[in-house]
Amino acid sequence: MNDQPIRVFIVEAEELMRAGLRLALDGAPGLHLVGEASTVAEATARLPLADPDVVLVDLNLPDGCGTRVLGFLRSTGAHARRVALTAYGDEPVVAHAVHAGAEAVLTTRVSIDELVDSIQRLAAGRPLTDQRHQRRIDELARVADHDEHLGRLTHQEWTLLGHLARGFTNREIAREMGLSDKTVKNYVSSVMMKLEVTHRAAAAAYYARAEAQLPCSAHASAMGDSVIRY
Repeated sequence: MNDQPIRVFIVEAEELMRAGLRLALDGAPGLHLVGEASTVAEATARLPLADPDVVLVDLNLPDGCGTRVLGFLRSTGAHARRVALTAYGDEPVVAHAVHAGAEAVLTTRVSIDELVDSIQRLAAGRPLTDQRHQRRIDELARVADHDEHLGRLTHQEWTLLGHLARGFTNREIAREMGLSDKTVKNYVSSVMMKLEVTHRAAAAAYYARAEAQLPCSAHASAMGDSVIRY
């Protein structure tokens, strides 16, 4: 980035949260708030005119999922860096956001200093995480957008994938499906082999995409970390 301030646009449904973000960003050196919206419709209308460098997008908007805004930005070729904001941070939510075009996922527990630092790093093209987490999110982003992988799954495997995407352990899946722990372990291995992925988060990405019509937080659960970075 040059010496020009970083232009930030906020897409946030809650008025109180939006006011807090506005206050925090307006007072941060090197940042300039260029616009805000509270719905998908407002965001898609105002973003092209605002021409921001970084866009913060609430994943739960009153007229649709915030991933629609992320997808709009990506499809229009906008140069803005895309940040998803969510009250949750489980893997299906992250996978859904990453596939829609998010370059970072921040939970609402993030501190003001951490939020500002994340915006500055993204605007400068610097990663927000260590190499191990980078590889994990990169793999999520590379999962192919084809149904052919899901078509390989049996009905039983699809049901298991749904539980896996909700963050269930193998033991919890076994209890839900009335199977032995060993059988579930074999099913998980089969699912991951058919989907051609190496970890559960990437498998959850397939399910998150297939369930894209559900509310963004449908599979969410509370999480400790404040930042899941890309």
